Amino acid sequence: MRKVKEPPLTQDEEIILREQGGYVGNLRSGWKLGHLYLTNKRLFLFQPAGIIFETPLSNITNVTIEERNFVFRRKNTICISYKQMETGRTSKVWIIMANLETWRKKIYGMALLKIDEETVDRVAAELNGESREILWYLWQKGHATIDELAAVVAAPTHMDILLKIRKIINPT
Repeated sequence: MRKVKEPPLTQDEEIILREQGGYVGNLRSGWKLGHLYLTNKRLFLFQPAGIIFETPLSNITNVTIEERNFVFRRKNTICISYKQMETGRTSKVWIIMANLETWRKKIYGMALLKIDEETVDRVAAELNGESREILWYLWQKGHATIDELAAVVAAPTHMDILLKIRKIINPT
């Protein structure tokens, strides 16, 4: 088995998802295969010769699922709308890989899902007291260990916290 050459990353750039796949930039060209990478800063397709497509996450304007011809069948693809770095014009690319839904959710969450204090306030209004405290603690800190969250609401066990997150906070 051949080791895959890793792409160049910028300082403080971390790989979030990596998978074999392909992309097509316009419907007249063919699919280009390689390794798709989603980092905390950009989405790109890498081949041994180098990066053949990339866009910063901040340039992504929409993420949808669309059927496209791939080999001799129609398959679901992720359609990425983005602003071109050079011109600022909106373009589209279609990407395909095995774990399509995982990628769609992650790209959407990292590029388009903007959560502000007003949104957190609306969600918190629908929660009970302890769940609200957990949500606000996470919003203010950005992250927390299960021990920290248990201390915030004086929960007797970690399971109490996990159940509040799973059954109350996440559905809301």
